[in-house]
Amino acid sequence: MRLSFIKITDNNDCRNYYIDVTRMADVRIRVGILYSRYSRGYIHEELDNILKGDWSFCCVKRVFADDYSKVKEYKNDLYRFYDAKLVNYKKPTFSNIITFSSL
Repeated sequence: MRLSFIKITDNNDCRNYYIDVTRMADVRIRVGILYSRYSRGYIHEELDNILKGDWSFCCVKRVFADDYSKVKEYKNDLYRFYDAKLVNYKKPTFSNIITFSSL
């Protein structure tokens, strides 16, 4: 079976993300289902923290897998990959002060 792995990320904190797996041909439908379940009050704590704010999603990998153990292995590999990328991440600081210099 063909599977798509979707990464849903909080745009304000990229360390807050969730990876979902779907067999649907169009991943946008799966994300729409997840969001409608969130808006109806179905509780999924890890995902709810992302969907209540500014978020985005993308399809990060497509694979063919025959059994559920392979799917879990792929998903864990993706979590390890993205966690390793975020090890030294420092959230940028922004200032609300605007300065103008005269030339």
